[in-house]
Amino acid sequence: MQQIDEILTRMPDAGYWLILAISLFLSISTGAYVKKTYAKFGSVPVSSGVTANDFAQKMLRDNGIYDVALAHTSGELTDNYNHRALTLSLSDSTYGKSSVAAVGVAAHEAGHAVQYKKRYLPVLLRSGMAGVVNVGSNLGLILAVVGSLFNSSFGDALITVGLVLYSAVFLFTLVTLPVEFNASRRAISAARGSGFFSSSELAGMRSVLTAAALTYVASMTVALLNLLRMISIFGTGRRRN
Repeated sequence: MQQIDEILTRMPDAGYWLILAISLFLSISTGAYVKKTYAKFGSVPVSSGVTANDFAQKMLRDNGIYDVALAHTSGELTDNYNHRALTLSLSDSTYGKSSVAAVGVAAHEAGHAVQYKKRYLPVLLRSGMAGVVNVGSNLGLILAVVGSLFNSSFGDALITVGLVLYSAVFLFTLVTLPVEFNASRRAISAARGSGFFSSSELAGMRSVLTAAALTYVASMTVALLNLLRMISIFGTGRRRN
């Protein structure tokens, strides 16, 4: 623990710019990779001709899910599953399409619906953390700043609470990883078991979903860097006082 404190204490003021640069690089590079991979396999039709909608519906039915509505949402790669509204929304680049990429993405979103049906623990944890994260990302920073103005145990307590709340952002991105990887595994498993797709088509779906998963890894990395930066600013400031 002492070694970690020493490392954080020696972090230069330029650390903010380094974190910003890394964050921008990860966001831009992973986003570009996802678009490139999707474009590549979005132009490859599946030999069976099954559409993304049809396969998503099949996955839902095969898992005893009949109360989830399939909807069309605008945008590109804005596909999502809303467990509260029980709606699986497919974007312009996915809805009604029969490409390798479209089917893979739709199956992934259906995988999230299956997770809730099966009471998959990480997805339940992520769902429960959503409200705390929204509060923590803003309130945590405010409490840390206010606490740093008090050279007292009260100020220390505010900083600690602020850092704990802010750490929820990192924990949320960490819990998101198994949720997303598991949804992709369910998607590929269902696609393989259906017999609708060739081995090369399955490989293409896996490539698309792996590329998408990298964006969540990037988000987790950025959240961790930001948390460490917060600790370096307010933690060391508290020690100096």
